[in-house]
Amino acid sequence: MDFGSTLKSLRKQAGLTQAQLGQQIGVTKSVISFYELRERTPSPEVLVKLSAVFHCSTDYLLGIERE
Repeated sequence: MDFGSTLKSLRKQAGLTQAQLGQQIGVTKSVISFYELRERTPSPEVLVKLSAVFHCSTDYLLGIERE
């Protein structure tokens, strides 16, 4: 699974909209949409924030780890 698909899946499992997730990590809804559509790649800082929100490793978000 690629980063965009993983992010979208985790976001939906958490019951968050793109806007809500963006607000939690300090980016706009559009940026979350770009990540999910693979039009942008998140910075290392954003990856760390996302891993904190979803309680997973950055390696999981990037598809390096499966669990």
